[in-house]
Amino acid sequence: MFKYLIARKLLRSFLIASTGLLAASNFATAQEDLGTLNDLLPASPGANANRSLNGRIRLFSNMLIHPMPVWSSFENGPAPAERTKIKTSNANGSYKLSMVPDDEQLTDWRNLFTVVAYEKSDQSVTRQGLTVIQQFKALCSPSNMQAFKVHVTPQRLIQVVACGNYSRDRATGQIAAIVTLRNESGLVTLTRQWRTSSFQSKVGTGWPVPKTEIDNVLKELARSRLIPIKN
Repeated sequence: MFKYLIARKLLRSFLIASTGLLAASNFATAQEDLGTLNDLLPASPGANANRSLNGRIRLFSNMLIHPMPVWSSFENGPAPAERTKIKTSNANGSYKLSMVPDDEQLTDWRNLFTVVAYEKSDQSVTRQGLTVIQQFKALCSPSNMQAFKVHVTPQRLIQVVACGNYSRDRATGQIAAIVTLRNESGLVTLTRQWRTSSFQSKVGTGWPVPKTEIDNVLKELARSRLIPIKN
């Protein structure tokens, strides 16, 4: 069974910025006063760069509020939602949304944003996190894969996966920023994934996606909220 790797020193050295993403006090629970969507999401970079903030999806008995993916790096500013290809499916009590940049294909992507939700699931966020890790394990070379549990509460789990190369394609690797949320009536996992050339997963300084970029994405995804819909 894949053994979870929680390498605190490694995380602090090449993943977690000085903002202290590991500190539990930086994360509020999903049941807090929500305010407006503009209140929930960080300011866009640059004076005139208005990031797309219309990520709202009805997921069975809940509403998910989430930041739209930013396909360019954060330092280059936002990528509008209209530059995105979207595919959704809803069957057998599960919902999936996939987004890629407009110049990429859903079957052959370099950048991917997904939302997966379940109508009825009693899994904890930790158990769901293990399920997600197992999915990566099925694709990635076991000797060149790292999984990090960045933050966990009963309502939220934040993870990073560094897949140095696929088992069946050793020239290609992948990095994923993952946030799983749950409340009394729902469970949802959001991921932002980068498909890259192969790399050494244990050498953080050589990761093809910079630590600051992963950290920024994690901070945005962590602001997502799963809100029960009142009948």
